[in-house]
Amino acid sequence: MRYLEHVKSAVLVILIALSMLLTFSIWTYTPPYAIRDTPPVIDIAIAEKKRTSDVVKPYRMLLSYSGAAGMKGSLSSNEMDGTLGLMRMWSLDSPRLIDNEAQPDEINTALRAQNQIVFSYPTEIPIQSFRQVIPFADEAIPDFSFDHLAVHWESGANGLNAHVTFINTVSQRIFEADVLNSDVQDFLMRVEDMDRRLPIYNEIGRENQLSLYVSSVQLPLEEYTFGLEEISPEKFKNALFTNPNMVRSNPVGAASQQYTDDSALMNIDYGPRRISYVHPASETELPGDSARLITNSIEFVNEHEGWTDDYRLSRINANTQQISYQLHLKGLPVYSDSMATDLTQYWGLNDVYRYIRPYYTLNQSSPFRTARKQLPSGQFIYDYLASQENIDVNLITDIKPGYYVRRDPSQPILVLEPYWYYQVSGTWVRIVPEVSGGGAIGLE
Repeated sequence: MRYLEHVKSAVLVILIALSMLLTFSIWTYTPPYAIRDTPPVIDIAIAEKKRTSDVVKPYRMLLSYSGAAGMKGSLSSNEMDGTLGLMRMWSLDSPRLIDNEAQPDEINTALRAQNQIVFSYPTEIPIQSFRQVIPFADEAIPDFSFDHLAVHWESGANGLNAHVTFINTVSQRIFEADVLNSDVQDFLMRVEDMDRRLPIYNEIGRENQLSLYVSSVQLPLEEYTFGLEEISPEKFKNALFTNPNMVRSNPVGAASQQYTDDSALMNIDYGPRRISYVHPASETELPGDSARLITNSIEFVNEHEGWTDDYRLSRINANTQQISYQLHLKGLPVYSDSMATDLTQYWGLNDVYRYIRPYYTLNQSSPFRTARKQLPSGQFIYDYLASQENIDVNLITDIKPGYYVRRDPSQPILVLEPYWYYQVSGTWVRIVPEVSGGGAIGLE
């Protein structure tokens, strides 16, 4: 019996020990939780980012050099970029107002002055945006805008002096700034080289109106054929909506698709390959600021790296907070009556209200077919327009070449043909002399 009691005691001790061990194990046990996958990061990068100097560019350069046989000119982006590149090394003093109500004749005189290069811009450029192209010595400068920039040089007692004139043909104000302590010799060497190479431009004077400037020689340009390359609308959905996973998609007939969530809507128009995004809560009737519009619009597109082609500033309306960037090919604007060709934003309360743009891109590096076309001179085009009974040349504000894009209905290709255009009331009109009666197609 005594032996049995010892066995019972031993068993009891073992059971107590096991109980304590199990209790300790339960208290200290940590289960191996499964590690969940990190939610996938949505890639919203579509193409590339750009700077102000990449999208705010002149479309024409005129050169008046002493001793030259008339005014020379160029539409080449390479020529203008190279010249402006030298000017970026300069520093300007604070601009001063020299004319507050310049009449057309005064502006014409300022534009044709000798020893001068004039850059023409498609819309009024706020000086606060331009200072990102050429720096100013003073932080505080007057607030104004311009659509023509003239660089003038002359010999002085202390050597060569240069100044920059900012001309606004709309507000009729002219500002001037001196070039400070900058070496302009490289600039003048480039001027002399261009004066030897560039073609002559004619000034077409009109009584009490701004002059027109047109080339005096024929203009050889290429016609391009590209494959139609589309950017998936899903990429824009991911970029523009706050929570892309909550966006609903619905077809709207056979010609469009609609994406919606609780706060925004995006339409996809298959025909013109156009995206139209709207965020109603941001709408406002308050006017904006042109410089802020440029900054905000560039940053907005940069956020999704949406510069799919060469888009350049073409229009600003601060009152409606509208800003547009026109598609360009080889430095010339691209227009169409069947395809989307501009990137337009309407801004509201600290955010974009509407965003309209193409969702196709031109593979500019590799067109699969080209053909050389010889456009007549700008002077010929002006004379042709003057001969048309239904056209008042006094209403024309500019004449320039551009591309017209059309889509081949039988296959997925785009054909871009060079044409001359003239501008009336802000609208560019394609000149098609071969059409019976000299008809033309108006393009917004």
